[in-house]
Amino acid sequence: RYAFMVLYWTGLRLGELLALNIEDINLEEGTLKVSKSLQRLGTKDVITEPKTEGSNRIIYLPKFLQVELEEYINMLYGRTSKDRLFLVTKSFLEKEIKRGANIAGLTPIRVHDLRHSHASLLISKNVDIATVSKRLGHDKIKTTLDTYAHMFEQNARGVADILDQLNCDNDKEEL
Repeated sequence: RYAFMVLYWTGLRLGELLALNIEDINLEEGTLKVSKSLQRLGTKDVITEPKTEGSNRIIYLPKFLQVELEEYINMLYGRTSKDRLFLVTKSFLEKEIKRGANIAGLTPIRVHDLRHSHASLLISKNVDIATVSKRLGHDKIKTTLDTYAHMFEQNARGVADILDQLNCDNDKEEL
């Protein structure tokens, strides 16, 4: 549950989530530090640099997620701040998301789709594309635009309404 919440509400890549250490969560500041990624190479888990230079980032957490993470961290017995936050695997999370979807009678999505859902949520709430791009760890805004361009169609339709409202306001001023 906590891993899925972090994925959805932060937009982390799966490898970034799996590489998090407890110390990467700063509950006082309300931040999460992304500085590494966990990859499965053969039969070994290997901590690597993040996907891109821009992937090294600080993500601000919503207050409710800070509360959830504090609750989760307080349940971790016998672990140090250097230990991984989530001791699960990619395949475990993939199986759990399918299991949950089946129980709910929904079509399963990929774990990575939680990242896309996060980006789509931010765009639908009119968060500027530069902020979305930085939060996702993209090196270039173009990457974010290329991936989520379809999301801006709704905004494009609203432009006419904004212009109509401006025109109405101008007409009132002229009277």
